[in-house]
Amino acid sequence: MRTLYLLLIIFLTSLNLRPALTSIGPVLSFIQDELQMSNVAASFLTTLPVFCMGVFSLVAIKMSKTLGVERSLFIAMLILLMTTALRFFTHSSVMLIITALFAGVGIGIAGPLIAGFVKEYFPTKLNVMSVYSVSMIIGAAAASSFAMPLYHMGRESWRFSLSFWAIFALLAALLLLPLLRDGNKNKAQTSPATRHPHIIVLVFYFACMCSIFYMMTAWLATIALALDFTPTQAGLLLSLFTAVQVPMGIVVTELVTRFQRRRLWLLLCAFSECIGLLLLIFQFSPWVATVLIGIGAGGLFPLALLIPVQDAITSQQATNTSAIMQCFGFMIGSLGPLVLGFLFDATDHVIYPLLFVLAVNVMLMLLITRIKQPKQLA
Repeated sequence: MRTLYLLLIIFLTSLNLRPALTSIGPVLSFIQDELQMSNVAASFLTTLPVFCMGVFSLVAIKMSKTLGVERSLFIAMLILLMTTALRFFTHSSVMLIITALFAGVGIGIAGPLIAGFVKEYFPTKLNVMSVYSVSMIIGAAAASSFAMPLYHMGRESWRFSLSFWAIFALLAALLLLPLLRDGNKNKAQTSPATRHPHIIVLVFYFACMCSIFYMMTAWLATIALALDFTPTQAGLLLSLFTAVQVPMGIVVTELVTRFQRRRLWLLLCAFSECIGLLLLIFQFSPWVATVLIGIGAGGLFPLALLIPVQDAITSQQATNTSAIMQCFGFMIGSLGPLVLGFLFDATDHVIYPLLFVLAVNVMLMLLITRIKQPKQLA
């Protein structure tokens, strides 16, 4: 029963790590029309939170040492609860961007802590990481899929659509309450932290991977509109992108934990993204292209989360490596949506932004060739 309870905590906390970002894309055109936001200004709704996710990943290390993983996660869920709920009362672009910024703070703190939580409570069951990664993908898929239905349910209110997801942050916070009394006992050990021997490769891999993910999350609907899709079809395309990632997160994590050879699976996922991007560039079957990009993203992200846990000996090492990788990876990767917004404004065409995404994908594949197997780390 306790195992089920702990898995439910991992599921709900992970579920909250993406809706604040992915709920925006399908209703972005309505937000821009009402708040008079340019494409560059709208880019900050993704760029700023992703940047903050990077900066505050390092805060997670300090918090886990002083407060414990459980209390730190509880604080992160409270931050997400308040910032997401505040969007219902937003009436300016500045206020909306501020909520995005603080959402990034909460997500940045929570991300590495969940990896530490898994290593602490399930030290020998690395496939539990699939609950973390798949829950995150489900949250992303649900937020983008239901953005338009919630918009209509709220009488064409994008505020209702964005703030609805505060409910799940509240549920996660309530679920963590029974563990808070154990927070002092479960503080991370202050044993010397061992730096991952290939942390620089992991940082740039994570940067390229998350840059592609957030560029597609933020701008796929806009790209679809430029290809003469209706707003509803564009929303469905974005939903397809996130929905495809759910089974991939489960399958790839299981394949790597069972058969190792993670570099092979990473390359296959990155190649799938590459083919999908080429199809989009040549405007050949955007639906098939989106499925291929989603397959790639669905495998790359869970494996990025798995690597620090797979290579760590202790919960603190898992938290530290995850925090460093996510810190600099998110900060560098956050520039992707901003560059795409600039290219859209400067060229008024979808080809040049997509060529930039393709260039990042090629760089990603080159970095993957440098990622070592666990037995090669020494």
